[in-house]
Amino acid sequence: MARILHLSTVHPASDPRILEKEAASMAAAGHDVTVLARFAEGAMARGRALGLRVETLAQQRSRRGRLLDQLGLDARIARLRPDLVFIHDPELLPFANWLKRRGYGVVYDAHEDLPLQLLSKPWLPAWARMPAAMATVVAQKPLLARLDGRLAATQPVAESLGLPATVVRNFPDLRQFPKPVAQKERQKLLVYVGGLSEIRGLREMMALLQSLPDYRLRLVGAWGSEALRRWAEQHPAWSRVEATGPLTHQEALEAIAPARLGLCLLQPRPNYLEALPTKLFEYMALGIPVLASNFPLWRDIVEGADCGGVADPSKPDQVLAAAQTILKARGQGRRGRIAVRDQYSWQAESEHLVAFVDDLLALRVNSG
Repeated sequence: MARILHLSTVHPASDPRILEKEAASMAAAGHDVTVLARFAEGAMARGRALGLRVETLAQQRSRRGRLLDQLGLDARIARLRPDLVFIHDPELLPFANWLKRRGYGVVYDAHEDLPLQLLSKPWLPAWARMPAAMATVVAQKPLLARLDGRLAATQPVAESLGLPATVVRNFPDLRQFPKPVAQKERQKLLVYVGGLSEIRGLREMMALLQSLPDYRLRLVGAWGSEALRRWAEQHPAWSRVEATGPLTHQEALEAIAPARLGLCLLQPRPNYLEALPTKLFEYMALGIPVLASNFPLWRDIVEGADCGGVADPSKPDQVLAAAQTILKARGQGRRGRIAVRDQYSWQAESEHLVAFVDDLLALRVNSG
């Protein structure tokens, strides 16, 4: 048994990839696991249920505040005495190298393609985005090279690191999902899980809702800005919207379970085109038909499983037509759940992850 720490100053302690998948799988394999991340309601109790510990940082979201947090991490990590530390934020890479010099085993887990993300950041001037992305590629490589290992959520993310990395994808663990709601018991409800922003399709979802007057829309996630929230509250269809705010993973699953359609209408930004959005597979695992953006990878997944449809999010008529077709169909939700069971299951990813950890621990013992 090894002591393993998952560390993030950006993600909440309830982050599904960190808590529900990676940390839970390592705890189930017999390791002593701690998650140290941003405070999230219910995360400590959920950690206990999964057989691990959750410790939290203050809900400080600014970049400057997160840098200040790093000053206090050394004592907390020394107290935990981990054999392996999994770092989940690119901004922690310099700190990860410092931990490595202190003798800890350190792994970087890349959730997203950072250089591609920078190409879409609104706070960066357009002229600065490509130079920033290129500089990031150059700067992160030597920092990553000094670590014991690297994980990535998708193959394109792994390739963006410029060094060998093990891919562990964010597929659902069906054991954590409730039994799908029967078709006849489903509500006239559209659902979306994730951050609420323009590039994640909020305007498109509101337009679709306005065209489906018999339906409600449940939004599960945090608002990206107060300005966008005010815009949404002035929308003609707002009276049929329920915005729950952030929920724990289990609460979110319960909130969306009775829906007839799960929405994933993200804009065609470079970092989304080859992403594997967790929400897409969670809808499928719950037996909810899916309406997704028509990116080639997403089209292959949705049409390959025959579990919904895709549309160009910039064309409201196409989005509406696809939604109406899906809502009239039968059996798509059931086929989506079967596809998760047979093709997109966390069980295989978990075994891959545990083998990765065991190999790293063996290497550290042999080299120590």
